Amino acid sequence: MVAAYIGFRQGQAADNRDKEQREREKLEETFRLIAKWDDPHFLAARTLSIEIGKKKNDMTPTQLVEKVENTPELRSSVSLMLNYFDFIRLSVKHDRVHVEIMKRQLGHVAEITLDRFEAWIKTQDSVYQTDFNEFRRLIT
Repeated sequence: MVAAYIGFRQGQAADNRDKEQREREKLEETFRLIAKWDDPHFLAARTLSIEIGKKKNDMTPTQLVEKVENTPELRSSVSLMLNYFDFIRLSVKHDRVHVEIMKRQLGHVAEITLDRFEAWIKTQDSVYQTDFNEFRRLIT
């Protein structure tokens, strides 16, 4: 009886250690993804996005789409940011990050970026659009 009790308690302790380790890993992945937004690779993309945001009110959706399609650097920047958001979407879906922390830190900027390039996103494949609608629901 004592051996069974000891075995049970050891199993509980191992489960607790596993849960704590999993929580630490989720927290680390959350902070890693948040920090990645400030990575120099994203700086150019964010700068171009901000420039488009300033001009967006003077552009029709068709003009925005043409601008993205006809400016390779801008298209690359938009794709880079949206791929990053898609990676976050997958991380949220698979419980690899703390959703509330992601929402607080990146939700607003993600929403602004998605709104800014919504016309271009709507020209993409329907799977792509579905993924970003899901991302919007999950993170904003």
